[in-house]
Formats: sequence, C-alpha cells, structure tokens
Amino acid sequence: MDAQAALNKIYELDRAISQFNNIRNELGNYRIQTLARSGSGRWAGQQKKRYMQQLDEARLHLNQARNQVGQAISDCKSRQRSLASTIDPIEHPILSAQAWHAVIW
Repeated sequence: MDAQAALNKIYELDRAISQFNNIRNELGNYRIQTLARSGSGRWAGQQKKRYMQQLDEARLHLNQARNQVGQAISDCKSRQRSLASTIDPIEHPILSAQAWHAVIW
C-alpha cells in the first residue's frame, strides 16, 4: 500500500472510531437500574421475578455490546498505528506526520 492510500485508510478508520464512540455513548445512556426501580413496584410475585430476570438479561446484553464496541475501537486504533508505521518518514515526511497526528489525536 502506498503512503497516500495508508493515510486515507487511517482517516477512514478515524471516522469509524468516531461512529463507534457515538454508539458507545448511546449505549451509556440506557439506565437499566432506573428501569428496575421504576418498574419493579408495578409487579408482584412471579411476574416481578420474571421482570427482574429480563432486566438482568438486558443489563448483560448491554454490557456485552459496550465491550464489543470498545474492542472495535481498540482494533481500529491498533490498525491505524500499524498503517502509520508503514509510511516512511524519510521518504514521505508530511504524510507520515499527518498519519501520526491522526493516530495520536
């Protein structure tokens, strides 16, 4: 891959990271504990137990999704560093600087 193509890919990954961060922020907006407090008073006995089990399952899935998004961000950043290291700073000093600037910031 030539230097310009590597830089373009770094920028593409940067946009993906931004989208993943938006998703992670949205996932953080879900308040399962608030649902548990507000909804559990409406149920009694077996129905309450089932409601709480479903909330626990939702909490588990939400945490798994957050972890997967975090892993995707980490993978993208790792790929960016890898691509930036392929740009020869002697041969392409400006492209190399732009690549590392995008990776670091």
